[in-house]
Amino acid sequence: MRAENLKTKFIDDILRFVGERIERPRQKAVEDFIRAFYANVAADDIADEAPEDLFSAALSLFNFAQKRTPGTPKIRVFNPEVEEHGWKSPHTIIDIVNDDMPFLVDSVTAELNRQDMAVHLVIHPIMRIERDAAGKLLSLGKADAPAESVMQLRVAQAASGPRMEEVKKGIDAVLADGIRTAFYPLF
Repeated sequence: MRAENLKTKFIDDILRFVGERIERPRQKAVEDFIRAFYANVAADDIADEAPEDLFSAALSLFNFAQKRTPGTPKIRVFNPEVEEHGWKSPHTIIDIVNDDMPFLVDSVTAELNRQDMAVHLVIHPIMRIERDAAGKLLSLGKADAPAESVMQLRVAQAASGPRMEEVKKGIDAVLADGIRTAFYPLF
């Protein structure tokens, strides 16, 4: 019960920033995203992080997920800095928004291991996301909307842009292979 209460307090502390920083028309969507994003994260995994950084990390991914072409993975690898991204982390962050498919986490973490990138945390909710024809996010949680994999991985910090691009290319290749296999299975 204590872990559940601690988790509720973390979520409440994070959501406090929604009312303070998000314009009213977007508040419900951002709150819904944050609740879904952290729903299955163990309190111990985020206990050492400031609620403001947890809010900013989720908001950053929410904003990143606003537009995506279905069938095409969207990947970003970066070192968040307060001046540029509004939050900080001692880790390199990998954000992925993709059609949900089997073995996604295993495939991505295997690629990161192949590249000798230590994975510190994986946050991976599956969200029902409704998009318009141009790929713009319309709503979250609609039961008949397609399932999308929304991932944020925190890995050992990559110090350079070229290294982050190498990580991104490797993940992109793994996801492209997964998409080909999902749509054109070998018989």
